Amino acid sequence: MGLIPQHMCNTVEHYTPAHVVEMAREVLGGIDLDPASCEAANQTVRATRYIDERDNGLIQEWHGRVFLNPPGGVLPQGISHLLGTRSSACGWWRKLMVEQATGRVSAAVFVGFTLEILRSAQGEGWPHPFDYAICVPAKRLRFGGDRPTHANVIVYTGQDVERFERVFSTLGRCK
Repeated sequence: MGLIPQHMCNTVEHYTPAHVVEMAREVLGGIDLDPASCEAANQTVRATRYIDERDNGLIQEWHGRVFLNPPGGVLPQGISHLLGTRSSACGWWRKLMVEQATGRVSAAVFVGFTLEILRSAQGEGWPHPFDYAICVPAKRLRFGGDRPTHANVIVYTGQDVERFERVFSTLGRCK
């Protein structure tokens, strides 16, 4: 008897719903960088700068206010070794933590496509999403397609937690 897949996805691209991007923009006061994006996604995000797959945001420096909805899948072996994880979402989270620790990133909104990030981000010496303000939407976010497939989490790493909670509480529970 073969294994039954719990999840199948034809792409690692999951564009953030426009209303969530607008909420992030309101909390951040603007978006300077989307480090895991493309031209099509940036039509909605409208970041001052975005980094596409070709330029690989995982190996670039980040600056300013960051909006991050990382691609799904697994990381390439060289990068996964550097970040200590195979999970793409966790790798992007850890990259954000590195950039924030340097002071180059002042604040960020991280959109976890699945709650799996809460499990995979656990690691000795790495900040966890629970160390920051989070929102768990009451309804699954619709990233495209006919119906949403996963529960989500939105993490805010900035100082204005009150604003984050006020804005994102319209989606679900914030802590």
